[in-house]
Amino acid sequence: MRFQVVALGAVLATALTGLVARAESVTFDFTTVTLGIDSTYTYNHPSGLSLLVSGTNTIGGTTSSAWVSRTIAGLGVVGGPLGNPLGMDNLLSPESLVFHFTPQEVVIDKMKFNFIDRDADHDEVKLTVIGTGAQTFYDISTQGVGTVNFDFTTATPLRSATQRTGMKFIASTTDWNDNYTIAGLTVEFTRVLPVNAVPVPSAALGGGLLLAGLGLKKWSGRRKAAGAMIADA
Repeated sequence: MRFQVVALGAVLATALTGLVARAESVTFDFTTVTLGIDSTYTYNHPSGLSLLVSGTNTIGGTTSSAWVSRTIAGLGVVGGPLGNPLGMDNLLSPESLVFHFTPQEVVIDKMKFNFIDRDADHDEVKLTVIGTGAQTFYDISTQGVGTVNFDFTTATPLRSATQRTGMKFIASTTDWNDNYTIAGLTVEFTRVLPVNAVPVPSAALGGGLLLAGLGLKKWSGRRKAAGAMIADA
């Protein structure tokens, strides 16, 4: 009867609260937008998830804001005077893109890169998760060259979903050999919806009501039997 009670509880909880939580995967594509250079860019997804992208560079241990460039190849950072203003490199200054999600935490699963190669020290990225404090260096070229949709869920070193959860993430270059753009992001989050937006199948509802009837009938029978024993005593 325990399974029946749990199943019934799930149906009744959904009906009483009027809300249901559902895990969703969302992809942000940075290559299908207007070309330009700005201090920040905002991307709004139909799911209600919003993303604010900004840039930084670090010179002599001092980190400051930097312009973000976007083209059909993806996002870059306008860093040192000798660097590539349309991409991310490490010439004279490490460059970073900051991804800030609202209104809730997400799990970062994939990051899409362009222009990845295995020359010299390979193209790498340092991913920092603000909140957990996790900082991890990844060799992007281990999952391919050219355009690479880098999968953190299978990457080496492997980080758990908890370690990849937050509202703000920083993707940074690591050395002089890095030169690429970031073309997209895929994240997971838990979306809370009204019940009428996610209908409960009639079979599930009918099953829940049937379980309720069986449970009440069994409980009633036990109570009557208990009453009879007390009367006989």
